[in-house]
Amino acid sequence: MEIIGIIILLISILSFVVAIFLTYMKLDKIDRTISAERNAMGVDQDEIINLAISHWRLKKHIERMSGTIDSKDKRRLENVARQFEAFLNNYEAVAEDYTGRTFNEGMNVDVIACEEDPESDRDYVKETESPAVFMDKTLCKRAVVIVARGKKGEEVKEGKKDGEK
Repeated sequence: MEIIGIIILLISILSFVVAIFLTYMKLDKIDRTISAERNAMGVDQDEIINLAISHWRLKKHIERMSGTIDSKDKRRLENVARQFEAFLNNYEAVAEDYTGRTFNEGMNVDVIACEEDPESDRDYVKETESPAVFMDKTLCKRAVVIVARGKKGEEVKEGKKDGEK
């Protein structure tokens, strides 16, 4: 009786593994079909990258202007931005803004300037001049950023505040 139970368990596990494998194969085929359709559309990757950057800039302008334009015009601009985003989603294109993130030497960014920030105890991205662009989760264009360098003195490393001994 125990052997029959073990055999039934093994058969059910095997059928589960086969089902997962077949599902993976179907998803892989769908993914390859989508990629082929994108290539058949004839849209250049550089055009999509430029469009993603333009979309990012439009969103930044809308944020800056939000207090100076009326709500009706703001809604219109936001609708345009959503249309941009819907198109970019078809290509899985994303513009990534690094502003405010902790900076480390291994980031995929091009640093165009460094500024001192005595108020901060860490290095961070002060401003993103141009975003990183990813397509299908693959980096296509590195971000261009300005980095703020925080204090790295002994007091900060040891956790002491200014004036403490």
